[in-house]
Amino acid sequence: MLPTIRRCSMADCKSNYTFENWAHTLKFKPERFCEPASEADVIAIVKDALARGETVRTQGGGHSWSDFVVTDKTLIQLDKLNKGLIADVLKRRYTVQAGIRLKDLINNLALDGLAMKNLGSMTEQSIAGAISTGTHGTGLRLGNISSSIVGMKLVTGTGDLLTIKESDGDLLDAARVSIGTLGIITEVTIEVVPLYDLDHNTYFCKFDDVIDKIDTLNQENERFLIWWLVAPIGPKDNCCAR
Repeated sequence: MLPTIRRCSMADCKSNYTFENWAHTLKFKPERFCEPASEADVIAIVKDALARGETVRTQGGGHSWSDFVVTDKTLIQLDKLNKGLIADVLKRRYTVQAGIRLKDLINNLALDGLAMKNLGSMTEQSIAGAISTGTHGTGLRLGNISSSIVGMKLVTGTGDLLTIKESDGDLLDAARVSIGTLGIITEVTIEVVPLYDLDHNTYFCKFDDVIDKIDTLNQENERFLIWWLVAPIGPKDNCCAR
């Protein structure tokens, strides 16, 4: 059953908002910027745009170079949809609203003795943005963040609420890294793992030395990351490996 829909008031949206991503490579001003506080708000915004023959784009934490977010119509941000919903510690399933930032999700999980299987270098992204853009961590056998998603809810382009379950196979695979093309994600269920510690070893080396043994390093380490340092960040042809 769909939630009761209320039309978002003008207080929920504004016209004087400018989006700029973290790398300062994207900057634009949408006609309308909305911050829905509920799933029903998202549905109302989508249906309103549909009635006007317009589209809706969604931004997360702005930690992407992709221009898929750019629009001169309606842009929404899900920061107000940032709650933890269901913690099933025994089944290691954690359901949260889509706008929760990874840094907050990590802290919430830790309180229940749980953790994400894999993460990227930054934790400022929203969970929906991180999975939709294919954010990855390190480790050949761990999968990216989206591979841990076992269910979700999203609002389609017609304003319908679609629930995708773990048993939905191809549909779930498509929704995990959909870049917003299937709809606006409002809720995700994550397969998590028991809380763990990592031994972190960082060292500097020559680029060619790392490339020569990169297969061995990947096999010998559960997680392996290389930063190629070039001037002015670091000496020529040096790497930071960890």
